[in-house]
Amino acid sequence: ARHRLDDPSALITEVSPALAVSAAPDGLAQLLRDVDNSMRNDVLARRHREGWSAELRLKIAAAGVPGFLAYLERSLPPHLAAMTLDQWGALEGHPFYPTWKAKPGLPPQEVTALSPEFGARVRLRITALRKEWAYVEKMPHVGSYSEWFSQNFPDLWRDWAEGLKERGKSPGDWLPLPVHRWHLDNFVRREFESEIAFGVFDPEGPEIVTLPSMSFRTMLPDTQEPRPFIKLPVAIWLTSEQRTLQAKSIHMGPRLSTLISDILANEEDLRDTLEIFTEELGAILRHPDTGDEHPGRFLSVVFRNTDALARADG
Repeated sequence: ARHRLDDPSALITEVSPALAVSAAPDGLAQLLRDVDNSMRNDVLARRHREGWSAELRLKIAAAGVPGFLAYLERSLPPHLAAMTLDQWGALEGHPFYPTWKAKPGLPPQEVTALSPEFGARVRLRITALRKEWAYVEKMPHVGSYSEWFSQNFPDLWRDWAEGLKERGKSPGDWLPLPVHRWHLDNFVRREFESEIAFGVFDPEGPEIVTLPSMSFRTMLPDTQEPRPFIKLPVAIWLTSEQRTLQAKSIHMGPRLSTLISDILANEEDLRDTLEIFTEELGAILRHPDTGDEHPGRFLSVVFRNTDALARADG
């Protein structure tokens, strides 16, 4: 007998017995929940887009420019204009992935507050990690971690160092570690309670407002002068995977950036046509005695150069 299928979950349920692979005991139910959650979040984003579009049309008309791109070029520096386009494009994301907008466990107000397709602005906390508990990887031109951070984020460095001194700690014993504010409040304070209690990790510090990119957890500081991208772990399930930042990303990002940069420096044809966002610096929590970096997948960072994003000649 024929019957009507009105939504993707009904279709998946109908065809699942004929699939060539066997799902885990709860696999199908989890997939259906993620698909439904993804669709709800997509509807939420498209409703928001209607208001965002109307707001932009008014601004474009008031500016007397011919369209969206001309408005961005006139009103924003290149790096922020590029990130606005990135967030605008995040509405479609990865439409061929069945759970492309799934964020199970996040209520609608947090989906709206954290996701790029809503034009979100997200705070990062500049916490502190004991130096001996950190593994640092860097490109050859980078000096020390602290020197690089102080040069690229001078105001944050000053406030971070002064805050440590006020709490009776020497900045020289610590490294500034950005942490996504949602991740800090909903995961890190609980899961790293012992590290906080034993003085390995200090969750206090200044904050910076950032724009989440299409990847959700690579953040661009919302500043008039371009600052490096900050890639972070966020213990949220996105497209059926928890967004950690594992040791291999910390170890290999600066190394691969160095390798590709060396190739470009020696290959003129490539150098004139290809530009990359180098990952200059990374750090991860590592136990000083055992060398265990596995917990650090939730307490780590990679900094990515934004020179290419700030170009004004394209």
